[in-house]
Amino acid sequence: MNIELKKVKWAEGNAPGSPQTLSLSYRKQDAPDNADSYTLVTDSLFVLTNGTVVNPVTIKGLDNNTPYVFRLTNANVFGGKLDVVYNTPNELVFAPAGNEYMPNSRIDGVKTEGSFYTGMVPPDGIAFYSVENDFRDLLGSHSNLQVAGNAILKKALGYTGMYIDCQTDKMFVPDLNIPAIVTNNASYNYGLGVYFYVASADLGTSGTWPLLSSMDASGNGLLVYVDNTSKKVVFQHKYNSSTVTVTAIGTVVPDSWNNVLVGHYANPNSNPNNPTSLYYNYLNGNTITNTVTNAAIFFPTLSAASPLTVGAASVGTGYNGKGIFRNLYVAGLVSPFTDGTFYNLSAPVGYLQSTGNTASILAIPHENLIAVNENKISFTLPQTLPAGGYNFYVMNNYETTAPVKIYVNAVTKAGSAYDIDFTQPTETYDPVDAFQSEYNALGENRDGGADGGVVPQNVYFKDGLLTLEAHGDWYNGLVQGLDTNGTTKKHEVPGDPLLGESWKTRVGAAVTSKKYYGYGRFIVEAKLPKLTGVSPFFRLYHHATARFQDPYYQTALSNGLHGQGSTLDPEGFYVREKNEFGMELPANNAVYIFNTMSELLQATYLYPYAGLKVIIQNDTDVVNGTWQLNTPASPKLATSWTKFSNDVQYLKQPRRDQLKIINSKGELGEGVGFTLNPVSVPNMEEFLEMRASIGKDVWDDAYHEFRMDWYANRVEYYIDGVLIQTNNSFVPDIAGRFSFGLSFPSAPLANSPWLTDPEKLSAGPAAWHHQTMTVKRVAFTPFTDTVAGGTNRLIGETEPFEGLYRFPYVPM
Repeated sequence: MNIELKKVKWAEGNAPGSPQTLSLSYRKQDAPDNADSYTLVTDSLFVLTNGTVVNPVTIKGLDNNTPYVFRLTNANVFGGKLDVVYNTPNELVFAPAGNEYMPNSRIDGVKTEGSFYTGMVPPDGIAFYSVENDFRDLLGSHSNLQVAGNAILKKALGYTGMYIDCQTDKMFVPDLNIPAIVTNNASYNYGLGVYFYVASADLGTSGTWPLLSSMDASGNGLLVYVDNTSKKVVFQHKYNSSTVTVTAIGTVVPDSWNNVLVGHYANPNSNPNNPTSLYYNYLNGNTITNTVTNAAIFFPTLSAASPLTVGAASVGTGYNGKGIFRNLYVAGLVSPFTDGTFYNLSAPVGYLQSTGNTASILAIPHENLIAVNENKISFTLPQTLPAGGYNFYVMNNYETTAPVKIYVNAVTKAGSAYDIDFTQPTETYDPVDAFQSEYNALGENRDGGADGGVVPQNVYFKDGLLTLEAHGDWYNGLVQGLDTNGTTKKHEVPGDPLLGESWKTRVGAAVTSKKYYGYGRFIVEAKLPKLTGVSPFFRLYHHATARFQDPYYQTALSNGLHGQGSTLDPEGFYVREKNEFGMELPANNAVYIFNTMSELLQATYLYPYAGLKVIIQNDTDVVNGTWQLNTPASPKLATSWTKFSNDVQYLKQPRRDQLKIINSKGELGEGVGFTLNPVSVPNMEEFLEMRASIGKDVWDDAYHEFRMDWYANRVEYYIDGVLIQTNNSFVPDIAGRFSFGLSFPSAPLANSPWLTDPEKLSAGPAAWHHQTMTVKRVAFTPFTDTVAGGTNRLIGETEPFEGLYRFPYVPM
C-alpha cells in the first residue's frame, strides 16, 4: 500500500521551537534496528512546529495493517533522531458495482451502428415528434413542439401523449407554418400526420373538433378536423374564395388510438404553375383522394403566420373536442401510394432473456420505454420483474443489439438488527468483517460544485476503527476527486491556474448500506474532525426520477410530488423523488433573512415549528438580529416571536453547536417552511430543512452518538441520547440506504467556478490539508409496523448502484 505522511506527532517535550528540515526513512518494527533495515524516503521533509508536513511525501510499498518505525533525523533537534511507530491502515479492496439493477431502475440500450429510429420515425420528412418520448424534432431541423393552456400528460392503452381540450389548450411548432411546409419543393407537395386517442365520453355529438391546423386570420390554410356528428375526419384546404375538402373513409374509433395522414401530392414532372394535384386523407390506413384544380393550392406568396397547431385550431372559436395526441409528422413529399411507413410506426422493443432459462424471454412493455434517440434507448424495468440474471437486448425493424448480461436484485428491506462496535473484537467476531458485510464505499459527486465529491480511497480502517478522511484546500497528494459522471474531475475552466490538472482538493469520503432499511433506529458513534470546513452527515436516502412515460410517474404524483420540466426541457416532463432524512453539521442558526419585521409577519407559513430561527437585517437597530418562533400556531403574530440575539449570523458563519436537519420527499421548494408569495401560489414544497441547537460543541475530539429514530409520522433526532429536534413534515416512507461520511457543500464562485463562493460555504472554509472522522460504533434496530405506525413502501431506485463500490469486492 501507499501512504502519505502528512503530519508528525511530536512526543511530549520533543516539539522543536522552529520549522525543521528532516530526513525520513523507515523499517518494519520487527526488523533489526540497523542501517541495512531502513529505506530512505527523503532528506528534505519540511515540518512545522505543530507537526504539519508542508511537502507531504508518499511512502510506497508498505504492507497492510503492519507496524513500522519511521525515523526522522536532524542533528539540531531531539538528539539527532526521532523514531515514530506507525501502524498502517487496513486498506480496503473495492471495485465499482457491475451491471446490477432493480425493478424500476433505468436501463439503457446502446447502438454503435444503425439507428433506433428505424421503423419508429418515417424515413422521409421535414419534422417528426414522438411526443410521448420526445418533444424535439427527431429529424433535427425544427424547434421543439410547445404546449399552451392547461394541456396535461395522459396515458391510454400503454401509450402516452398530451391530453388537449381544443377550447383551452393546444400544441404547436413555432417555426412551422404553411409557407414553411409547402415551399419545400417546386410542386408544393406536403404531408401531415398525427396519432390521436379519444375516449367515448370526450367525443362530441355536434360541431367540429380540430386535429391539425395552420390558418391565417382570414381562415386561409389547412384544417383537419373531426365532424362530431358523423365521426368522420375532414381535410379542408382554403385559399381566398376557393375551398377543398376531402373526407376520410370510415369513422374515428373511440377508446382507441387512431391515426390520420393528409396532404397534397402533385406529379413532380407536371407544370409547377398548373400541376396535376391530388389531395389525400388517410384514416387508420384507409385511403381517399380527390383531384382538384390549382385554385386552392398554397403558393409561396401565401402569408399564413399561424404555426402548425395540434389538438386545436390556430384561429377561430366554437370548436368542441378533447383527445390525446402523439407522433406528429410533417413531410415535404409523401406519395399516397408509399405512406404506410407512418401509420405502421413501431417503437423499438427491449427484451430480457433469462440466463437460467433461455427459452424464457420477457418483452419490456411499451409504457416502460421512456427515452430514445438514434444511438441510445432507455427503459425502466417493470416493477413486477423477478430477481435473477438476464441477457438484455433491443430490437427494432432493422436489427438486434448485442445482448448485455445484467443482474436484477429484488427490492427488499433489512429485517435484522445489528450493533457493530469496533472496539470489541473477539476471537470469534471481527467487527471489521461485520461492517464490510453490511456496508460499501461511495464514489460520487452529487452537487457538481467546487469540490471533488467523495471517493472510496478515503475510506479505511486505522487501529481497528473505521476512518473517513477528507482533503481540504491545502491538499495536493495522490487522491483525485470525481466529477458528477463518476470520472476523474479536471480543472477545465479557462482562467483556472490549475487548468488541465486533476481535481484534488475538497474531496471527502462516505459509506452506504448494502441493504435498504425501513422504519427504525440508526446510530453512529463517531469522533468528528477537529476543524470545520467539511460537513459530517448521517442520512437515509432513496432516489428515483421518472419521465412522464414511466409508470412510476403517476405513482410519484399521487404521493405528493410535483411534475417538472416542459417540452423545452431535454428530459421533457419528469418528476424527481428524493426520499431522505438526515442530519448535517455544522450549520448557521437561521434558515432565512428577512428585510423587516413587517415582511416576516406577512409571509405565508406552511410548516411552522417551535424553534424556527430567522434573521431580520434591514429594520431598526432594535429589531435587527436573529428571531425565534415560539408559537407555531400563530406565526403571523409578533407576540409569537422572540428576539434570540442581536447578532446576524449568515450561511457562511457555521457554528460548532448547530445542526441542520432535513426531511425530504422531493427537491422542489425553498425548504424553509414558509413563502413570501401570496397564498394563491400553489404549494410546491417537497422538503423541510430545519436548524437546531445541540447545546454544546461536538467538534471537541471526543466521541458522540448521533441517532435518528424514523417513524411513519416523524423523525426524531438525538445527540448523546438527548432529543434535539423532531421533524413531522415530509416524512419519507420508502425504504432506503443508510449512509454517513464527510462531504463538502461547495457552491462555485460565479465568475471563477474553480473557487468556492465564500458567501455560500455552509460548512466554512477548509483551510487545512486533511482531517478524519473516526467511527467506533454503528447500529441499526428495525421497528415493527406497529411501533412505526405504518408500513414502508418498497420501490427500486432509478440508479441503485450508481457510485457504489463494493468491499470486499465479490464479482457478480
